[in-house]
Amino acid sequence: MRTCILLSVFVALFEASTVFADQLDEQMFRGPPPFYQEAFTEASKVIEAMAISGDARSLDRLHLIFETYPEWRHIVAVVIANYSQTERRRSQDWRLLVRSLAVVEGKDARIVMRALLRFHQRSTKPRWQRQVIVLGLQLGDEGSQDAISLLEHWTTHNLRKPNDPWKTAIEKWQAWFAKTYPDQPAAKLPQLSPETKWQYDPLCKFLSSREGWQGDVERGKLVFEKADCHKCHRFGDRGEPLGPDLTQISGRMQRKEILHAILFPSELVPDQYLTYSVITTDGRTFTGIVGRSGSNNVVILQANGLKVTIKTDEIDELVLSKQSAMPAGTLERLTKMEIADLFAYLRSRSD
Repeated sequence: MRTCILLSVFVALFEASTVFADQLDEQMFRGPPPFYQEAFTEASKVIEAMAISGDARSLDRLHLIFETYPEWRHIVAVVIANYSQTERRRSQDWRLLVRSLAVVEGKDARIVMRALLRFHQRSTKPRWQRQVIVLGLQLGDEGSQDAISLLEHWTTHNLRKPNDPWKTAIEKWQAWFAKTYPDQPAAKLPQLSPETKWQYDPLCKFLSSREGWQGDVERGKLVFEKADCHKCHRFGDRGEPLGPDLTQISGRMQRKEILHAILFPSELVPDQYLTYSVITTDGRTFTGIVGRSGSNNVVILQANGLKVTIKTDEIDELVLSKQSAMPAGTLERLTKMEIADLFAYLRSRSD
């Protein structure tokens, strides 16, 4: 009898979940109203119920929420992780959990990594191996063991000795990563200079607050140009197309991911936007994103936003750089509210 009642509740929750989740996410993107925490808790219960039901339709809906609403990804990842540890392990759930490594933190990260240990699939991509090492550094003594176990599972290597403290064990994986992937960014916690005006943690906390959600789109349009974003990035019908298109950025990434990418531009660079140093036959060097310009020329978008066009037969050497063409310090000239305005503008095409 109790089982039947619970199943009825799950079915009712699932039937309401599509409209409810969409409406709640709309509220989240407009900023946290007075009932935000209560609504967030209720939505989390709906998401958890959908996973517990084990129904294929419910699980597909969770994947849709994960894809459509980035701010919910860590919530969805945790319930999928719990489901995969006690129920079926599906290949599509493995892919979701791996992608969630970019957004989960603390206890949630440990739950996801423990779930990934139960899948036979192993990630061979340096991006995700690096992310697990970084999570191990973040978790420290409280959870680095989970990161190390996942690295051992994925790579089939065992680098630690029985009595190694967590820091020593992680350092061995950092050294392994540097040797295995010399062209990749180092697997370490990113750091800003103490003199940097805007540090990641306090700025991330501000952007997650009520005030941080109350930026103005029209002012943000002006900030987009003040920060020189338009020199490399396209947003709608404005800006340069050589750098990543930001039109739907808030539909692809969480706020904290966008902030991280701005403050640490060389941490994760998509393959199509890698930076190269172009050395010409007459000894000149230009560094930036390289693109084609007709059949006989290449165009180089430099960190200062200036473009240089060079004939292909004038190129002597092309050297891959670990540094992004995007300059550091993009937000340094902005006030806190200008940053909130910029983020309001960046989400205006995703609302």
